Amino acid sequence: MNQLDPDVIVTLRHEIIRSIQELLETKHLYQSVRIDTTNVKKLIDDVATSQKVQTFMEHIATWAGISGESPSGPYMPNPSNPVDQYIQELRQNRQYTSDFILESFWDFSTDTCNQLLAARTEKIKDAPTDFVLPTISVLCKKCNSIQPHNSGFRGQTHEFQTEQRFINKGGIQVPVQTFVFPYECQKCKEEPLLFLVHREGSKLRLVGRNHFEKVQVPKTIPKEEAKYFSDAIVAFKTGNVLAGLFLLRTTIEQYMRRKVKVTGKKRIKGEELAEEYAKYLPDNFPQRYPSMKTIYEKLSIALHSADANSIQFEKSKEAIEGHFDLLKHYPLRKRKRSSKSRKQK
Repeated sequence: MNQLDPDVIVTLRHEIIRSIQELLETKHLYQSVRIDTTNVKKLIDDVATSQKVQTFMEHIATWAGISGESPSGPYMPNPSNPVDQYIQELRQNRQYTSDFILESFWDFSTDTCNQLLAARTEKIKDAPTDFVLPTISVLCKKCNSIQPHNSGFRGQTHEFQTEQRFINKGGIQVPVQTFVFPYECQKCKEEPLLFLVHREGSKLRLVGRNHFEKVQVPKTIPKEEAKYFSDAIVAFKTGNVLAGLFLLRTTIEQYMRRKVKVTGKKRIKGEELAEEYAKYLPDNFPQRYPSMKTIYEKLSIALHSADANSIQFEKSKEAIEGHFDLLKHYPLRKRKRSSKSRKQK
């Protein structure tokens, strides 16, 4: 009879919690993680050299009657080699435990009030498929900084329903669940942050959240244009590369319009705007990164041809960050008004 192996339970539960933490902290909408079973597979493959087998072999040596006594005890010698039989049973138990956890429905409770999220009528104490959601560090909309968030929230009084069912994939029944994971910022304790996570077997996907995602951007990015830059990264990370390219171009276009003092709805071509902006750069401004005109032109080429070019996004993003980083050491100069402008005045 197969039994649940405690070593596999501990290892796999750790990987599941770690994967949830990775998903919520580092992934964006519609991105996913898969439960890493490498360590579990190693436990199964290395059964023969495990401590349990070593201990069993020591017992066998004792039972064999080294002292001249007849074999006795819970493990009786077997003509078919008891050690090999034990190794086989242990390996089967470990595989069974891994399959049992990955092929079962999971239940989660929050750290704040230890409340079960899934609607289950009877909770088995310390069940291998019950988990407490981990504390995560994510960007708080209110604090505008990365803050630790506890699972659950103050005043949580109800269970979050979990949609779950089995689907058939290649003749195998695969558990499918959709969870709502609630979190609260430790610092401000404002409106809870809710994540919608979809599970299909060993794959977890972030499919929703109640606060639209923001990402931190380098402090050198002007605060007036930081929103466009942040939205560009979110769009790119969620697979909307064209939108990301457009928002990168919007970032530098709005920045240059502000610096050149193009007001209202006045129209000016991007290349002309970039040439005018270049006149504000000091003469010793390093040329290690492409000019704003070059960045604008390459982004425009990709947009005009509807080329969702991920490589171009990364290059343009790096160039923009580099430009603003250099401005810390080589600030823009004030342009003197031309004699023509003074006469007109």
